[in-house]
Amino acid sequence: MAITHTEHRFTWNGPPFRLRRDELQHVEKRWNGPIAGQPLPAAPPTKIINATEGDAISLDCDHRFLAWKKNGALFKPSVGGRIEIPGRDNSLHFYYVEDTDSGRYSCHWTSSNPEDIVRDVIFNDYQLNVRQAGPSMEGQS
Repeated sequence: MAITHTEHRFTWNGPPFRLRRDELQHVEKRWNGPIAGQPLPAAPPTKIINATEGDAISLDCDHRFLAWKKNGALFKPSVGGRIEIPGRDNSLHFYYVEDTDSGRYSCHWTSSNPEDIVRDVIFNDYQLNVRQAGPSMEGQS
């Protein structure tokens, strides 16, 4: 990687931070996550997903990852079997959504090594907006 500036700016989950040339070289040496050998990714754009209660949806993750987060907190799909991450699939599947599912979902690779400068990388970022279903038309003439 050719370095042409004394500072590089990366945007992650939160405000941008800056790295000096010597720090950038340290990051490149320490990087051993799911995209080893590739440049560090920029923060992905947030994809807006609008759904109605009862809809089935899937949120995809482009890379092998370690965790899904909802609104910044670790998310484990154990809500009555209606949400799951099946097998080796990196997608988060909602068999039907409820309004309480609304929020920001992201798939992360997180380093537990305190020496790593980059410790949390977001691969996909979604804003899920679930609206209530309208009144049923059954029984009306």
